[in-house]
Amino acid sequence: LVSLHKFSCGVSGMHGKSTTTAMLGKIFWDAHKNPTVFCGGQMQDFHSNFQFGGRECCIFEACEYQNSFLSLPCTDAMVLNIDNEHLDFFGTQEEIIASFQSYIKNARRVYLNRDDPLSRHLIHRCAITFGLEEGSTYRGEMCADGKTKVYKSGELISHFSLQQAGKHNVYNALGAFAVAYTMGISAR
Repeated sequence: LVSLHKFSCGVSGMHGKSTTTAMLGKIFWDAHKNPTVFCGGQMQDFHSNFQFGGRECCIFEACEYQNSFLSLPCTDAMVLNIDNEHLDFFGTQEEIIASFQSYIKNARRVYLNRDDPLSRHLIHRCAITFGLEEGSTYRGEMCADGKTKVYKSGELISHFSLQQAGKHNVYNALGAFAVAYTMGISAR
């Protein structure tokens, strides 16, 4: 099903996949892109873990456990973070990183959390980064009023506020923002 779509974005990482998949699905839905969305948890806005859309775009949660994400072809891949999890399967941190490297190798574009120390090991010819640190393609700046300003290549382009607080949710939202904005969805 995933490969039937012209644009398919797999959201991977050890933490935040469901939240980010739901955020990205909602952004694309609100932008009238009619996405098909597969999520690991129930999405509040769709009242389901699945939303059937058209054949243009598919957004899905790509789970790393037992390398299941390697069987999911995607045009765009996101890596939110890498952690020392599932060592019962992977064995070592190096094997985890190698698995994520295999996952992203065939994607046209890859969105990487630049602030995550293990995601920094990943290499791709078309890497778009997001994070709170200087040097990210899409950099967030958390403000005292609860808003997060978003800069692209140093230029302020937007801001957002989240219903759920937490730095981890800011990373999730920055990743979703980076994909949507790159795909031409307005920041307004």
